[in-house]
Amino acid sequence: MKPVRYSYLPEGRIFRFVKADDKFLIEAKKVREQLAGDPLYPVGCVLVKDGYVAARAGNGFNRGSSVVHVCPRVVEECPSGTGYELCGLHDSPGHAETMLMQIVKEQGIDPRDADVYMYGHWWCCEPCWKAMIDAGVRDVYLLENAHVEFDRDRVFGETLKTSVRVVGVVGEMNEQTKQIYRTVADELVKLGCRMVVSGERRWGSICEVVVEFGENSEILVCTRGEG
Repeated sequence: MKPVRYSYLPEGRIFRFVKADDKFLIEAKKVREQLAGDPLYPVGCVLVKDGYVAARAGNGFNRGSSVVHVCPRVVEECPSGTGYELCGLHDSPGHAETMLMQIVKEQGIDPRDADVYMYGHWWCCEPCWKAMIDAGVRDVYLLENAHVEFDRDRVFGETLKTSVRVVGVVGEMNEQTKQIYRTVADELVKLGCRMVVSGERRWGSICEVVVEFGENSEILVCTRGEG
């Protein structure tokens, strides 16, 4: 097996790995589900000291999974570890590891020689490592094969799902627009949707979202379908 290449790893530090049924990793997974405020790439962390969970934190500033957020990093297809300046939700203070260290500080918990268990990601960025090292954290534990389980495309395949099932497309059907209609239809199939095309808006409540194209095929409007 090829060694995993991390975007950042401090000198003298390694990741340790546990199986999915590890009790502390299970707690980190619960935190990911309950507290992570990044709906596209949720991460949960717990601080373990003296055999018990002393603190919990989710990325996205602990805002919870009900928050709707469209990330510019995803729209711009930024490589992992880059483009954080485009989205405040992904600033390093909102990363799960940094949040965990802040919570530990606020609650007066001594993190020296404690361990961090993280579920939802496969590496830690430089600011997160610095926060944990400065706090005295001993080791960081991840799910075994985390680089596969939490690969960006794999995570997005699970999180970039829509409740929309039928999309109505409005615009004049001509040679100029046929190709873009076909492209949109292909993409909708990937998302589990189907497309209804018409020159007029006559679908009633059938379509959950309506996309309207202009004369040059640019998207003019994308709105909830009319009931």
